[in-house]
Amino acid sequence: PTPPPTPGPTPAPTPAPTPQPTPNPTLATPVPTSNPASKWDQILAGHQPYHARAYEWVTTTDTWEPDPSASNPDEQSLERYAMAALYYSFLENHSTASDWMQSSTHHCDWRPTRCDTSSRVNYMSILDYGVVGTFPTEFGILSHLTSLSFENNNLGGIIPSELGRLTLLTYLNLSENNFAGNENNNLGGIIPSELGRLTLLKSLNLSKNSLSGNVPTELGHLTKLTFFGLDNNQLSGQIPNEIGALSLMTYLNFFENQLRGTIPNSFGSLTALSNLDLDHNDIGGSMPTEFGRLSSQLQKLYLYDNYLTG
Repeated sequence: PTPPPTPGPTPAPTPAPTPQPTPNPTLATPVPTSNPASKWDQILAGHQPYHARAYEWVTTTDTWEPDPSASNPDEQSLERYAMAALYYSFLENHSTASDWMQSSTHHCDWRPTRCDTSSRVNYMSILDYGVVGTFPTEFGILSHLTSLSFENNNLGGIIPSELGRLTLLTYLNLSENNFAGNENNNLGGIIPSELGRLTLLKSLNLSKNSLSGNVPTELGHLTKLTFFGLDNNQLSGQIPNEIGALSLMTYLNFFENQLRGTIPNSFGSLTALSNLDLDHNDIGGSMPTEFGRLSSQLQKLYLYDNYLTG
């Protein structure tokens, strides 16, 4: 009989191809730059049209150059890009922005901004300008900001989480950004939990917008707050117990929302309160007995149009 064939060597298994990371479909191709590892690539990844316009202006039109002897020329250049992005995002067609985008002047001279002694932007107030547009993420680049106000404009979209990078902020006012009652043009979405990183804040005003969702528990880290305004939004859920840690608070306005649950017992620790306004919500239960601790400073207490019992 014919002997069985001698088996040959077992072939080595073909290695599986190394999986490649799937590109994030939400990110657009970055604008090319000479240095692929630069901060510019990181900023321009996922760019919007105004990003490209700002980048083009900075790299082709702008004649200003940072002082090479300065300690922070790269940071000044990035801030200039950020200021250009703000302009193309919502100021381009506004008459009051005529002082912006002056290629021969430092952006510290573009009103309504001011800079600190290191020529970094630390103050911006665009109050009652009626500007229309979305709130750009480039604010996160302006890391020396201590005061930022956009009260009473027509900003839409969401509050960018990048604001959590502005850890030197002591004043933040984004209130009253409604556009002719059209909910599609209000500053809406949720309150970013990243705002809890702004531990130097003394005043936070997000009132009269279309903010929804819960009040983030992380806001309990803002222990230097003396003014906190969330009124006239569409916030829901229970008031976080962590808000009771804000012991320096004097004004706390959460009225005209859809907050429910009970008033946290921790509010008894807010002994500096002079004004507490929780009316027009869906809050139930009884008033905490701890409220008795508030009698020395409290001047105004509004709890009507809720579901309180007892």
